[in-house]
Amino acid sequence: MIRFLILLAFFIIFTTGNTGCDHDPDGVDEETSVSIVEDTTPVTLAPEEQKLLDEELPPQVLASIEPFFNLPREERNEKAAELMNTYIQLKDKDFKAAVIALKKAAYIIAKGPNPLLQEWVELATRIIGVEEGLLVDLLRFSEIELEIAQNNNEDEAYIANLKAQHKEVQAAIEQLKTQGVDPNVFKVEFQTSDEPDE
Repeated sequence: MIRFLILLAFFIIFTTGNTGCDHDPDGVDEETSVSIVEDTTPVTLAPEEQKLLDEELPPQVLASIEPFFNLPREERNEKAAELMNTYIQLKDKDFKAAVIALKKAAYIIAKGPNPLLQEWVELATRIIGVEEGLLVDLLRFSEIELEIAQNNNEDEAYIANLKAQHKEVQAAIEQLKTQGVDPNVFKVEFQTSDEPDE
């Protein structure tokens, strides 16, 4: 299942199912790949890292990726996947270069500037390349992915896939609420793959 604006750049595999309190002692439900994580603190960035996130892409960098904006979705996703992989490889070594790669991927997926990209990039740092994250972040991430795809008039099958993924996360959150669990502090484990969405 893709999660990247939909960044179809990377799959974040999230399996819904029984996310209730019937779990093994080690915290992993046998019926689902979702794991309960006791630490509910979201990923936070140092002030200097947050400043890098808030900066706009330099004009020359933006100009260098503009040729990708008009490519077919599959080719844009393939390039975005490469950039997302670069982000994951660099984020713990050179955060500035990593953020530039992340933003370039976002711009390519969105086919240019978009008012939702800044929020998407911030969410991506809490979702992409991490072992666990908040379920509500994943929900908002999927909302942005879907809205951007609809604004770009992407193909119907792709949009339908994004809608289905979004509904899965919504259903998981509603299930948590019925069980008295606060979804705003509920973390799940993520797995990422560098396979672009078709």
